[in-house]
Amino acid sequence: MKSLYVSICLLIPFVGLAQLNSPDLVSNSGGSFSSGGYHMDFSVGEIAIEQFGNGVVLTQGFHQGDLSIVTDVEELDFISKIYPNPAQSFFTIEFDSQQNVTAFLSDQNGKLIFKKEIKNQSIQSFDVSNLAQGNYQFVVINKNNKRSSFTLNKIR
Repeated sequence: MKSLYVSICLLIPFVGLAQLNSPDLVSNSGGSFSSGGYHMDFSVGEIAIEQFGNGVVLTQGFHQGDLSIVTDVEELDFISKIYPNPAQSFFTIEFDSQQNVTAFLSDQNGKLIFKKEIKNQSIQSFDVSNLAQGNYQFVVINKNNKRSSFTLNKIR
């Protein structure tokens, strides 16, 4: 019983000290982030520890497989020209072909200035002479719900 007591007394300090040692990340690239009492280490790749003759590499820690990025980008811009920009009294939009679209002009706060249906047109002009100087958002949506968006700069 005495030897059990001595063994426990000798092991308790080591168990306690083990909790004081914080784990560290050793890597060839990566970083650390701390916030609100939390700490995170991250790495990109790992350092090879040993390489065997048959092409097998033994490493430690996190292993990242092949990384691939897939995007699904559609061409949304169906307006070929918008001019003049900046505009004083009017601006014109041109399409590659005749279009049926809805055009919206709003100010920087999102307030709708006008909404106009354009039917079977390849060119359309808009009067902005009564608008105050500033930037406006011009959005055109076609029948397939595809949109083109532009910032129009109105000058005096």
